[in-house]
Amino acid sequence: MVETEPMPSAVTALAWGRKGTQLATTCYGGVHVWNVAESARTRHLAWKGSLISMAWSPDEKVIACGSQDCSVHFWRLETGRDSEMTGYPFKPRALAWDSQSTLLATAGDATVTLWDFAGKGPEGRPPLQLEGHKGACTRLAFSPRKGVLASGAQDTSVLLWEPRRGTKPIGYAFLEDEITSLVWHPDHRGLLGGDASGNLIFWRV
Repeated sequence: MVETEPMPSAVTALAWGRKGTQLATTCYGGVHVWNVAESARTRHLAWKGSLISMAWSPDEKVIACGSQDCSVHFWRLETGRDSEMTGYPFKPRALAWDSQSTLLATAGDATVTLWDFAGKGPEGRPPLQLEGHKGACTRLAFSPRKGVLASGAQDTSVLLWEPRRGTKPIGYAFLEDEITSLVWHPDHRGLLGGDASGNLIFWRV
């Protein structure tokens, strides 16, 4: 068993690195990255505020977090350099990376915003906006094998997108209540969705 030191405040998100040797936690004051294979030594990525969501890129190079101040903050782990994306009308609780670690999808209202991390990254470049939901987006999930993004919202809708090819949905479905979870099959055979009333549906894609 490995036990970490107590966090300075309530833990709001957890994420394993792809190799399974590092664990990231968020709370008020930033991100803590634990090297589980080496007696839980920690690295602190400081941020003066409350972080409420987190997504670790599959290549383990970038950790992105939604903040209580309606922004998305991210760190490049190799250099420790941090940056911020602002302008969200509400708290960005939904975050997801594509399998290539080049697109970060975020949502703080009904619009899904995509940031391109290819090359020098998203700084100084306008993001891509995907509009289709009528209620706030609550869940985002990229397919593990193809560049397909699923988004779920408070309006019970689930939309599928191919953001590299266009900004219009390529598919849609509905549950009976607010979407609370979206999970892709590991081989891209389908998408599992759950809602606030306890309904589960598996769609073959």
